[in-house]
Amino acid sequence: MDFLILLLGGAVLGLAGVFVRLADTTASLGPFASAFWRMAVAAPFLLAWAAVEWSRRPAPQPATPPASAPPQWFSTRSTTPALLAHWPTWGLALFAAAMFALDLVFFHLAVTWTAVGNATLESNFAPVLITLAFWIITRNAPRPVFLGGLAAALGGAALMIGPNFGHSRALLGDASGLVSAVFYAVYQVGIQQARQRLSTAPLMAAVTVLAAVVLWPLALAEG
Repeated sequence: MDFLILLLGGAVLGLAGVFVRLADTTASLGPFASAFWRMAVAAPFLLAWAAVEWSRRPAPQPATPPASAPPQWFSTRSTTPALLAHWPTWGLALFAAAMFALDLVFFHLAVTWTAVGNATLESNFAPVLITLAFWIITRNAPRPVFLGGLAAALGGAALMIGPNFGHSRALLGDASGLVSAVFYAVYQVGIQQARQRLSTAPLMAAVTVLAAVVLWPLALAEG
């Protein structure tokens, strides 16, 4: 069941670029505006989910946790994350939201300027970037199967991007897709650290609302 949910989530993410392109071609909705509305439309549903979790929170215990600790219903783990441990929880959520907003900005620009397939592939290089960064920092080489997959992915990306070298707009779109992968990778690191402290519903609701706030001025400026 978990694998099916993962597969469904991947399929939905893969269709995101298609809907962004449709918003641009059929509704004349620019990349920044469509990024904002993706967050704005999702926010009420995620806030409702967080509210349901709040209503189901455990009854208060006699022992009161320290003031600096997150509420019991928010907490998921007792250990403090080693990375960004000194950051407050709200700072982690805001950081993740800002990185996600920038990821959406560059991904939507990529979808507008290059092929949807190119933009989707390039944006999803984030796990590769995280693994390579981990390799550089820890000096622990990934498994050979990962290196083989990396070579295949880079070869496929080269085949898709290569024809665009004669078209500056499409090449700029490919570059935007790769930049979005960088921000998406940083977002994943931030959200993983925040997930150590908050449960899924309130965290995703907070990140979505904050990302909408970050994207709102860009959408207004775009008209």
